[in-house]
Amino acid sequence: MAGILPYLLITNRITLKKMGECLLKLPRKSSVGVIIIDIIALIIPAILLIRDFRSMNFIFAACSLLAFFIMTKDGFNRKNYGVYQKGIIAPSTIVFYEDILGFPVFELPPEEQENYPKNTLILVTKKASRQEIIFSSEKECREVLEKLQEIGIINIS
Repeated sequence: MAGILPYLLITNRITLKKMGECLLKLPRKSSVGVIIIDIIALIIPAILLIRDFRSMNFIFAACSLLAFFIMTKDGFNRKNYGVYQKGIIAPSTIVFYEDILGFPVFELPPEEQENYPKNTLILVTKKASRQEIIFSSEKECREVLEKLQEIGIINIS
């Protein structure tokens, strides 16, 4: 687990350099959940040293490592949520504009667009065929859409 922190620090800095200047800062939620899950993920290996769960030891250790990695990565990205010159950093998501192929919901008729959540931005990327960025509110999603339209990434009619 000690190797995860330097890895995340380095990749976080590289990603921020690639993203460019922040054009719109997004509010971030409290990191209490991140800290609690990280603490639990660190306690599980200690429990495995005390108690033997036989064939489940590997599964508990792997899940603990995975939880620590995901939550720590989210904790590092949390302070950088926003719309940047070359991409978006949102909860659990980093997307570069060059990877975006389209915004399928905006190609639908307006009455069908109403069937989709107002706080979710759905996009198609080169890496993942369909990706959803879920924002904390409809207002936040609208601000991101307005900024993307302003810089020419999306055209909403």
